[in-house]
Amino acid sequence: MPNDGQSAVAADHAAELLELRVLDGPNRFFTRPAVKLEFGAATPGPAAEVAATAGLAIRRLHVALDFPAPRITLRTSADRLRVACEAANPIKNLKVRDGVFEKLSMDEVVPLLMLPVGLALRAA
Repeated sequence: MPNDGQSAVAADHAAELLELRVLDGPNRFFTRPAVKLEFGAATPGPAAEVAATAGLAIRRLHVALDFPAPRITLRTSADRLRVACEAANPIKNLKVRDGVFEKLSMDEVVPLLMLPVGLALRAA
């Protein structure tokens, strides 16, 4: 990553690259190919600064190669902020007759049952 000044160098030491993923086609994150860079640090500031510097470097590379301008999205990830989360099981406390779920694949049914739970949590 090019060096744009002292602040980027200082942030470089406080943040680290957690993930570099090449998404070569439509996937659950994007509808077109993409490259995902994820930086982490003890606090969000240094990681955000390194991510912004990486974004500028990618834009410069596109200009130098005469490519169309890239779409760069910067996000702060909640799970990097140490937010507590809990696994949910929508049928855990459901009382039903024995054998009701026998002919169903629970791996397929449970995600469908989580949809209304997710929508309810959004409204709360």
